[in-house]
Amino acid sequence: PKQFKSKFELVTRISRYIHERIHTYESNLVMQKSVQLIDIRAEYWVNHVPSKGEQENQMIQEMAKEIWLSSDRVYGYKRIKIALHRQGINVGVRRLWRLLKEANCQSVMTEKYRKPVTEVLYALRPNLIKQLDDQSGVWSADVTYIRVPSGQYRYLGMVYNPENRKVLAHQLSSV
Repeated sequence: PKQFKSKFELVTRISRYIHERIHTYESNLVMQKSVQLIDIRAEYWVNHVPSKGEQENQMIQEMAKEIWLSSDRVYGYKRIKIALHRQGINVGVRRLWRLLKEANCQSVMTEKYRKPVTEVLYALRPNLIKQLDDQSGVWSADVTYIRVPSGQYRYLGMVYNPENRKVLAHQLSSV
């Protein structure tokens, strides 16, 4: 009998063999052989002892699912990886992603925060303030985008005096 490198290769080979024979309508002898192979496969899984890697995968999967549930199903594979690392378990992101997918653990978070982008249609000007030796009397202005729960943005404009570190004026607007 041919030796297989892994049980995956064995199962794949058997499945392909059965699939090919069923769809090509071979004789009864081939069908009997297929049934025998199915019995062998079933016997293999009944008497199967998990390998060290399979046991480790199961342990990681259980711990990851526990972390996922304790986060109210918010954590994704990246945060779960960090939580496992803090517990002293180092696991690769691809392996963790696969194990979480098998356990049907997906984050309920759907949308990632995206900072608004301002398009400038002109070349950026050089910062002339940095070239000054004495910056007394210099004020700076800034506009900050604030996203509110409705998904819209509010804009906070302010004038700041860097010399005495005070906000001189501010205005909050929706346009």
